[in-house]
Amino acid sequence: MNVKWTKRFWAFAGAAFVSFSASAAEAQSPAPIWTGLYIGAHGGGGWGETGDEGIELGGGLGGLHGGYQWQSGAFVLGAEGDVSFGGISGNRSEVERE
Repeated sequence: MNVKWTKRFWAFAGAAFVSFSASAAEAQSPAPIWTGLYIGAHGGGGWGETGDEGIELGGGLGGLHGGYQWQSGAFVLGAEGDVSFGGISGNRSEVERE
């Protein structure tokens, strides 16, 4: 490789590195603030069958949750509450035995 091209390569590589590291430092976002109210819901369902006994199960689950958090420096304190409910039931069916 020619000395002239080698110098150009390293000059370009150095400029690209400086440009990349400066933009990466600017792209960092500030730390999150954990103070505030939050609410949410959760849900799901279940179903199944118990092998030889022929019991079929099915139903839904759900609930609500919420709370409030306070942030002081690196510490976060909070209170949370939730309520859940479920309704899974089973039906027994006749199983033919041989």
